[in-house]
Amino acid sequence: MSNTMQIRLITLFVVLWILLWVSTFNMHHRIDFNGQPSVEDAAAQKVRQEVEARLTHLADKLEAAEADLESLIVDAMQQRNEQSANLRGPTLELAKDVDGSNGVDDDGRKARQSVSGPVKEVPLTIAVEEHTTSSPAQKTGGHQSRGLHAGHPILDLDDDAFFETPVNELMSQYGGIQGGGSCENDFGNGLIDRWRATGQTYCAPRSPSGSSIKCYLVKQTRHHGTGDQLCLASNVLLDTRDFTDSGITNKVMADYKNTKHMDEAYIHYRKGTLQGNCDLDSSKWKKEHFPGWNNDWRSAFESVADDNLQCDVWEDQPTLLLQRDTFANFFHNSEDFVNTFIALAVLKWSKKDLQLILADLYPMGPFWDLWGKVFKGLRPPLTAWDLKEKYGGKKVCYRNLAIGILGAASPVTVASWQTPCKHTPLVRAYADYVVRGLELVQEPALWTSKTVTVTWMARRASSMWPERRFCDSEHSFFRCEDWQHLNMRPLGRMVRNDQEVVKALRTLEDVEWPNGVKVVFRDVDFNVLSFEEQIQIDVTTDVMVGPHGAGLMHNIFMPDRAVLLELHIDGSGANMHFHNLAKWQGRTYMTSTMKNPIPTNQITSLVSQAIRNVAA
Repeated sequence: MSNTMQIRLITLFVVLWILLWVSTFNMHHRIDFNGQPSVEDAAAQKVRQEVEARLTHLADKLEAAEADLESLIVDAMQQRNEQSANLRGPTLELAKDVDGSNGVDDDGRKARQSVSGPVKEVPLTIAVEEHTTSSPAQKTGGHQSRGLHAGHPILDLDDDAFFETPVNELMSQYGGIQGGGSCENDFGNGLIDRWRATGQTYCAPRSPSGSSIKCYLVKQTRHHGTGDQLCLASNVLLDTRDFTDSGITNKVMADYKNTKHMDEAYIHYRKGTLQGNCDLDSSKWKKEHFPGWNNDWRSAFESVADDNLQCDVWEDQPTLLLQRDTFANFFHNSEDFVNTFIALAVLKWSKKDLQLILADLYPMGPFWDLWGKVFKGLRPPLTAWDLKEKYGGKKVCYRNLAIGILGAASPVTVASWQTPCKHTPLVRAYADYVVRGLELVQEPALWTSKTVTVTWMARRASSMWPERRFCDSEHSFFRCEDWQHLNMRPLGRMVRNDQEVVKALRTLEDVEWPNGVKVVFRDVDFNVLSFEEQIQIDVTTDVMVGPHGAGLMHNIFMPDRAVLLELHIDGSGANMHFHNLAKWQGRTYMTSTMKNPIPTNQITSLVSQAIRNVAA
């Protein structure tokens, strides 16, 4: 790069920094953390409007500067490539960070969102990365990672390392969280350390070989209640008779059916279902410390006087027991998947010897591969039906039985507001853990391919109600005869001109894109695919576009360069879950509120913008 070019870049950075600093200074002195006036007086609204106008003006300047800077970078890269085509060295990469402010309104005009926090996201970041064909092997739990997937060490693990390395050690290799504030303690390795540090004895052993219960109660940012719980019980007894009692299980299923699925498929266990010879701390053993179904296990526990538990069977492997929030909604199922990942990290467990127990009465469902492959070690997970079949009402004692985290306590659900956090270890490590567990790791060359794959996440009423579709009279409590009245499941937020949108987006394949980019368009209905097929689509998608809905959880499995375009139709858009997930993963996020039917010129314009971001 010439000296003149360097001077221009440095000067531009200084100007941008001063503009951003001045705006941020004014805003931080006049607006509180939530973007509301810090003094509720007559002038507060005027002050906020002044700051918003200042930020909008700043954003306009930054957009113009971004275009200039991108042009400078491209020129510099071309010069350097001409001078040293055969040399390896650092390259400048324009980081992509496009939010709703780059959307388009219903009339086709450029739309800009109002400020919702103390600092408007500035879509301009320069990242300098060393691009090499290989990197030194990374040590992981005594094994070596090949280091082919930069920033994704889990993807490079051999089978032994993936099975044997404790999850906390895997996650610890994912650093670089951005956003400041509480981001590290809410979505980084700090969350795991903080959760583990809360451990206290809730039931004290009476002897070295006696029972004990240690619980980890953490208070997450902005979460209601007294905290979210994870407990580890040692040398305790599980009486499995509640699972063999048809009177109990039939009532649970009847209530689930009669309330139209409002009652969850959970047993309310009899006292003594869980037993231990330890002394409870009454100051801690309280209902308010055990949210949701955690409290069912609290009330089921009985401290017995016997020094020796009356066990029919002893199980030595570490066991994690949980109850799923549901079984056929990918977003809410992901609460349990992420919580399982967190629990293993807090407990410093690997999956090698892990025994999972899903104590709810739900059937396996469409996402079983995640339990049966990703979290499976040497033993397959056990459902409540499996407990009935395997133990037949016996009293089973466990050396280490963890009671898992309530699904609704998952960080991916708790944070429904727009967080400033980006590139979070929790989401990045979890996503890689899933992809590696399903053995769907892609070659790194795909991440820089000239082919940009656009996936339309179709939202169609194309499948039966999951209760009927996944019923199993032979191996579950969901008897098929109970669900014959259910037919095709209706969905909200379906695009009324779905096929017109598909036709319009397909024309992007015929556009001549810069830099030799070729666009491939896919119209995909995830309802008709297996879970592995769904993730295979994710890892080969560069632009994911679709209406707000649970399926957009899939965006966390896409390559780093990918873009999520979320469409808010029919009044959706109250929460920021998918905005956050995209940012936590470290990818570009775009959004637009649209009419339904969707204007095809509007959506093709937005998708074109997303393609250009990938191709930049």
